[in-house]
This record gives sequence, C-alpha cells and structure tokens, in this order.
Amino acid sequence: MARSPSSRPRLAPVDRGTLEERVYRQLREALMKGHFAPGDVVTLRSLADAFGTSPMPVRAALSRLVAEQAFVVRPNRSMIVPLLSAERLDEIRHIRVALEGMLTEQAGGRIAPAQVDKIERLHDDMCDRVAAGDVKRYLERNQEFHFSIYAAANMPAALQLVQNMWLQVGPMLNFLLTKEDTSLHSGPLSAFEPTDNHASAVEALRRRDGPAARRAIEADISGSADYLLSLDHFASGEASAKMSDA
Repeated sequence: MARSPSSRPRLAPVDRGTLEERVYRQLREALMKGHFAPGDVVTLRSLADAFGTSPMPVRAALSRLVAEQAFVVRPNRSMIVPLLSAERLDEIRHIRVALEGMLTEQAGGRIAPAQVDKIERLHDDMCDRVAAGDVKRYLERNQEFHFSIYAAANMPAALQLVQNMWLQVGPMLNFLLTKEDTSLHSGPLSAFEPTDNHASAVEALRRRDGPAARRAIEADISGSADYLLSLDHFASGEASAKMSDA
C-alpha cells in the first residue's frame, strides 16, 4: 500500500555542489598524501567509477585541481600528474620553508601536550614504515605529521597556502623512498634519512621551543628538496621534457 506524501520520511535534497566538494577534497588529500605519483594518468570515467558518481562532480573537481596545477590536461583530455621541473621544485622549497617554518614556530608556543603526543606517535609510525619499506604508509603519516604541527599554529590562511604547495609537491615525495630513483645513493631504501629532523622537531615541540622546531622542519624541507633535485631525471632534463609532453 502506497504511503501518503505526509507520512513519508523527510529527506533533504542532494546538493550537487556538496558532492563536488567531497570529490575535490578527497582528491586533494590523496595528492598531498602521495597516493598519486608524477606521471600517473587519470581519466574522468576512471575517477567517476572509483567514486561511484556521475562524471559531473568529478569534472568540476578536476577543473579546480588543474587550475591549482595539481593535474595537467593532455591532448586526449585525460589528466596527468606532472613531474615538476627542477626550477619549480626549488621555488616551492623556498615557499614551504618560509610558510611551514613560520607555522611551526607559532605552533611551538601554542601546542598542547596531547597534540605533541599525537605527533610523536606519528613519528614513531613513520620510523616503522621506513624500516619496513612501506612508502605509501610513510607518506600518509608524513603528511599527517606535518599538518598536525601546522594546525596547532591556528593560522588558517597560511595553512591554506601550505596545502596548495603540497598539492604539487606531495606526488614528488614518492621519490624519497623508492629504489628505482636512488641509483646514485646507497642504503636499504635511500641515503636520505627523513625521520632525523622529524625527531628533532618533536623534541623541540615537547619543550615548547618554537625556534628550534622551526629549524628542524626547515631542515627537513630543504633536505628533501636537495635529495629530490639530486636524482637522475632532474640531471637529465627529464622533468622538463615530461612537462612539455603533457
């Protein structure tokens, strides 16, 4: 027996803009956490299938991410995650050092002991992921580690700018711990030791020493950038060629 309109449950209309925002935010998070690597190609249909949506909200989200330089449109209308040029990576390094250093120093004077406990647990898990060669989980925890510090600064405008930088650099961080891009370096995964500066940052935050925490994070950012810039594809100009081909 059909129910009368007055007896049916009250349902809120689906907001297409909200769905677009959810897709956009999930893609942003995936980029910052290194779930995409430079050279990865995505299509509208593949992402729509993955999200279980129509292509419309995915198209809108991708348009925003193209404008933010997280994806580049290819001639066949697919999207590629660009491999940054050496010049672009170095520029982002300097922006990150300035912004993330400032946020870390501010966090040092405001952070609560419980927040430091969380950050230390993330650091410990990162060390375990490095030892296990688990690049995916390491990158996830790395992003969470950094942004847990920055959130404690309570500077949302600066945090938004940092997120925009991580949209572009997040995929590049896959190269920090991958064997195929470390031919010039020794060690089980790479010669770069990403957890040393993290440990120093945790210790400084624990004693509420903002300037020392800032120096540790700045050293982490610069050390990562220097390592990435030492890899073969930058020396050979491959990064510029891939950008042109896209």
